[in-house]
Amino acid sequence: MKKTAVLLLGHGSRVQGANEAMEQIIAIIRKGGKYPIVEGAFLELSPPFIPDGIKKCINLGATTLLLVPYFLHKGRHIRKDIPKLIRQEAESYPNCRFIFGRTIDFHPLMAEVIADRIAEAENEADILSLPPLEEPQVIKQSGHCSHHHDHSHNHDSQINNRKRYAFDDAKKEGVYDAIFMRRDVRHFRREPLDKKVLLKILDAAHHAPSVGYSQPWNFIVVKDIEKRKKIKESFIKAKELQAESFDKKRKEQYEEFKLEGILDAPVNVCVTCNRSRFGPEIIGRHSIHETDLYSVACAVQNMWLAARAEGIGVGWVSIVDNNDIHKILNIPEDIVPVAYLCVGYPEELTDIPLLEKAEWGKRLKLEELVFEEEWNSKGEEVSPAIQ
Repeated sequence: MKKTAVLLLGHGSRVQGANEAMEQIIAIIRKGGKYPIVEGAFLELSPPFIPDGIKKCINLGATTLLLVPYFLHKGRHIRKDIPKLIRQEAESYPNCRFIFGRTIDFHPLMAEVIADRIAEAENEADILSLPPLEEPQVIKQSGHCSHHHDHSHNHDSQINNRKRYAFDDAKKEGVYDAIFMRRDVRHFRREPLDKKVLLKILDAAHHAPSVGYSQPWNFIVVKDIEKRKKIKESFIKAKELQAESFDKKRKEQYEEFKLEGILDAPVNVCVTCNRSRFGPEIIGRHSIHETDLYSVACAVQNMWLAARAEGIGVGWVSIVDNNDIHKILNIPEDIVPVAYLCVGYPEELTDIPLLEKAEWGKRLKLEELVFEEEWNSKGEEVSPAIQ
């Protein structure tokens, strides 16, 4: 027998009485009698939590679950957090339909409610004339005895200490978005790049970690079309040379790829490594001499992520002869060109990397790459956590 359940979803609060409005809404919908099951659940801070609310509705016999958010706007929780959580739970209940409803958002009746609140406010006293508000009572979720109280307090303190240096959720999402949405761009719009934005991106690169604080990088900004034409010629020769190393099928596919935007992008940037900056002995480089080159790679990554955050594309041209770059850009012999980058506004940013889209390769699974304690050892704690 098919049975439809309504699960009203709120944010949740530990402050006593803060969730009562949603509970009153649930009581009214129940009284209406249209739906045999009407429950409520919260995203965080206050039980029952969403997975518990879903489980309860399923246990009551729900075959269709209407999950309706008691949220005013379509913020991050509505656009990402809650749908992700619902999808995870839905996989455990294949015999139930999960339907995610709309937020309260705009409705003409909301204007009437706000008008009522405005009218009420006209009769209220000045806030400065009112006595100080009392500290709200926080609901203790772990019992009332002193042992539980102390445990809860200590647990909250531990969580606060862990989060002491953490970004807020929005900033964290921004960092991860830049990482996962970064692309190696080849197609650029021929639109000038704002100098202030370019300098901001280069400053991000300059704040990369470096071995012994050596900051071995320099950034050569290349706009001159004649220089870029010469770099393009070097690229063509290098590409033709590499093409011969592939079998026939791979070679044909390789030759069809557009692997640079040297003349299309408004700006090229050559990132170099000065291996003698601050002298021959650098803290941390004595045993692993290449760490200065690795530091420059970190600067390139910083630059790439900052550019992505600004909506700017970066394409690394590694099919080029460094000897040509030395000559064309007049780079001293002891300076190493590490990356030649095309920088500008992209024509598009694909959902997946271009080479993966072209089925040249695919991203390896993380669990195949993580070992525990020693090479090729996959411990019990590592693999399940990644899956």
